[in-house]
Amino acid sequence: AFSSSVVRRAYETNRAGGSDTSEKKARVHSFKVAAGIDYAVQRGVDVINISLGWYTDTDDALLKSATDLASSNGILVVAAAGNDHQDAGNQYPSALPNVISVGATDDNDQRADFSNFSIDDNPNVLRLAAPGDDIWSVEPGSDRDGKPNISRGSGTSLSAPMVSGLAALVKSVKPSL
Repeated sequence: AFSSSVVRRAYETNRAGGSDTSEKKARVHSFKVAAGIDYAVQRGVDVINISLGWYTDTDDALLKSATDLASSNGILVVAAAGNDHQDAGNQYPSALPNVISVGATDDNDQRADFSNFSIDDNPNVLRLAAPGDDIWSVEPGSDRDGKPNISRGSGTSLSAPMVSGLAALVKSVKPSL
């Protein structure tokens, strides 16, 4: 499933893991996200947005290998920090060192009450924040009249694409960054 030998080796090493159900779910998530990152790297994208995440108490070698691969290929990885009003340090993949972790702000440009954060404002965990409260969005599908489904939502998964979009715009003007 992986075209990158670096990610393939990390997957083989990480596959054994523990027997805890939450650990198994985290490994499945890691595999799927790492496969997506690998796919994006092989296609030469400039920016990867990851609007999802999960908690784990252990380092995620597979995801770290995948994000390291992306970074070594000049690809910026942006991820949602989470919506549980707690430290983002165990929220993966946003807690990884080569990932820009994005929190959410409200309409007063303050941290949204649900947004995860960094303890002691550690810039190595949560790096940026963007609007993420009561954001209009288009959902898959359409209504009975064929019009797009438009709704409001809140979460760091809505903040991260704003940062990703801005990063892509900057890279289009200054590819060397």
